[in-house]
Amino acid sequence: MAGCTISPLAFTMAMEIMIRASKWVVGGERLQGNQRLPPIQVYMDDLTTLTTTVPCTKRLLEKLHQNITWARMKLKPSKCRSISIVKGQVTDQRFHVGGIPVPTVSEMPVKSLRRWYVKLKDTEQFEQLKNDISKYMERISKTVLPGKLKVWCFQFGILPRLLWPLTVYEITKVEKLERLISTQLKQWLGIPRCLSSIGLYGHGKLELPITGLVEELKCTKARLLMTLTESEDAVTQTLTPRVVAGRTWIPSEAVESAKSALHFKDVVGQYSMGGQGSGSFLKLLCGTEQHQCRRDS
Repeated sequence: MAGCTISPLAFTMAMEIMIRASKWVVGGERLQGNQRLPPIQVYMDDLTTLTTTVPCTKRLLEKLHQNITWARMKLKPSKCRSISIVKGQVTDQRFHVGGIPVPTVSEMPVKSLRRWYVKLKDTEQFEQLKNDISKYMERISKTVLPGKLKVWCFQFGILPRLLWPLTVYEITKVEKLERLISTQLKQWLGIPRCLSSIGLYGHGKLELPITGLVEELKCTKARLLMTLTESEDAVTQTLTPRVVAGRTWIPSEAVESAKSALHFKDVVGQYSMGGQGSGSFLKLLCGTEQHQCRRDS
């Protein structure tokens, strides 16, 4: 039986009322262009507060606690986490909700969007991600599947799961992981170890139906940059976050080069191919496509 469709709407409306009744007590972080971030960000029943001073955080938490208690709901401080950063350093600042202390990220790490938040450094996170990739490859190797099906499992099962955690890293770090993956792929396919990455992931007449980790990450970063630059949100348009990929490859230059190539195709227009006449296939111009279609192009 299908669930009630009114309950999620009623819950969302109730959460919106509590958020609007709480966020007015403090102001969000001020950005360039006289823009302010909202002090409360919400996704369903998950709330994230972001303020600039300790007194503002205390007032905001107190107001949230009052409104949620008024709505006959309850906050669980044991499931919450707090982090206080002063001049780039993590401080041991304590916050309380209803007299109960909220654990800090250093005391009780939290996992969100497949990423553990413990410290400001990513050294341990990258090593953990490297170990996870080794475990994934080992699990696939222990199966009784033939080599080409093992490669299929990695291409469509493991590779999409790695793109999001690797978005924050530079290309040079991802190249180390790609070498680890390439060694295992060559073993599954029975290819000599001396074969270069160009022969394994290159596009040509004898290309294999697999893509490299670095290539997929470049596409992901370029798509992310397009999403930010063409966002309809006023704050994102005013101050677009910078997508960093290292010194060897710059996402902004790659996106501009791709846009120039698509614009050149629009200028050339449609032309006949083979024995088919001009206009046999309908082709949309890049300038008339929607934002999502341009990102996919």
